Amino acid sequence: MTDLDLLNAFESCQMSHQEWTHEAHLRVAYLYCKECELELAIDKMTSGLKALNAAHGVVDAPERGYHETITQAFMRLVAQNLRLSSVVSDSMLFIEQHPELKNRRVLLCYYTRDRIMSPEAKVTFLEPDLAPFTQTGLVHKDCTS
Repeated sequence: MTDLDLLNAFESCQMSHQEWTHEAHLRVAYLYCKECELELAIDKMTSGLKALNAAHGVVDAPERGYHETITQAFMRLVAQNLRLSSVVSDSMLFIEQHPELKNRRVLLCYYTRDRIMSPEAKVTFLEPDLAPFTQTGLVHKDCTS
């Protein structure tokens, strides 16, 4: 799926639940971060995710549905890596250049499991408690192993 097709499918809620993978999340994050400031990119992702979840009938519950801290943390990591990257032509190439982002456990480089999985983290953005998001990429590239 091209970047334009992906963004159109996401924004129109025409993406199937099976197509909405972690990699698709990262690709949309890249596209939003590439086109606008981080706060606007986060707003676009948040509203799009909530709309897509509603279209798929995803019930918001403690263990499922929209998660504010996870969404914002990945948006911040994508934006940070985008700032540090050479210009790339599309989201797939960006993801190939940053394979560590494909590992969902990458957030455990920044957050303890208790903090990231807390009820508060689900509804409001919490800053990391292990290491801050930096301007130089991942704190420990090996922390996801």
